[in-house]
Amino acid sequence: MAEVGNTMKDPDALIVRSTKVDISQYPSVFAIARAGIGVDNIPVEQATRRGICVFNAPGSNSNAVAELVFAVLFSYARHTARSTAYVRSLLVANDEELTAQIEQGKNQFTGFELRGKTLGVVGLGNIGVLVANIGASLGMRVIGFDPHATPRNMHRLRLDVEIVDSLNELLRESDVITVHIPLLESTRGLIGTVELNEVKHACILLNYSRQGIYDDDAVLAALDAGTVAAYLTDFPTVKLLRHNQVILTPHLGSGTRDSQEKCAEMACRQLAHYITYGIIENSVNFPPMTQRPEKDIQSRLVVVNANVPRVIHGYTAALEGFNIEAQVNLRSFDKTVAYNILDFSGIPSAATVQRVKDVEGVLHARLLQF
Repeated sequence: MAEVGNTMKDPDALIVRSTKVDISQYPSVFAIARAGIGVDNIPVEQATRRGICVFNAPGSNSNAVAELVFAVLFSYARHTARSTAYVRSLLVANDEELTAQIEQGKNQFTGFELRGKTLGVVGLGNIGVLVANIGASLGMRVIGFDPHATPRNMHRLRLDVEIVDSLNELLRESDVITVHIPLLESTRGLIGTVELNEVKHACILLNYSRQGIYDDDAVLAALDAGTVAAYLTDFPTVKLLRHNQVILTPHLGSGTRDSQEKCAEMACRQLAHYITYGIIENSVNFPPMTQRPEKDIQSRLVVVNANVPRVIHGYTAALEGFNIEAQVNLRSFDKTVAYNILDFSGIPSAATVQRVKDVEGVLHARLLQF
């Protein structure tokens, strides 16, 4: 359960990193911000039904993840971890003996260069674009696949990054395959036994996105068969732990001070805008709402209601006597909830706002004063 301070028994909003959130513990909460990208630890559907706006911080940890992908890939290519352990294990009395043993044993750590290899990037979001561009700058041939790529991200790609039409084409041509997509029902087990039968022989797989996108059992079978040379992942499991061809890191993806500061700053800023103005930025369940109040507006009523007939009629009737100067009506991405703002040149009374809250179907209502 997420923790709040002892003096905050009824918080209006939560900011979390990876803590699993049980929203039933927080009946007063109307907003949750995830200081990161993935929201696997937040029950988004349940939150939406309660009228809770859920935010994430896209792009704030992109550079940290992209750099880690290449840090681990370089380390694997040049055997830096194993060779460092080898040097430290040598029992010698002087530098001459050390030099002799190093010269004798170093050939076992002969690696390979990334330049000239083909890098396949599955998912061209913020992180995937960075990974693709870094790979191309290293002299790799880079191919990308993302049927849902946004025009903005496509324009950020280097011109020498090739786009392919199918996942199978990417798998067949890539020496190195890295995934950068969210874990959804449609992407769970995206790369399994069937897909790994298509890969280029002795390719390298990377997963610094989400556990579950690769089928771990299929990956282990491909490693044992020699179809795949190595699996580099940030998501250790007991199955993967003892396999010599699996390189594991302990969930380091966004684990930099820089990234954590940027994630926290973005989460705080988005919550502040939502609490103060009802503005929605980077929500995963509600659409964007960037309309600030005009200078003559004294108050704004934010109403979240079930998307069913007659609710809007019910609460606008409760506002009889107040002229609505501006109104915005939006629906949640799953169409189950409506998000409304109503601007006034005056300030409705507490009793009026309470009448709005009492309307059947209203999930959350609050008055903002300027």
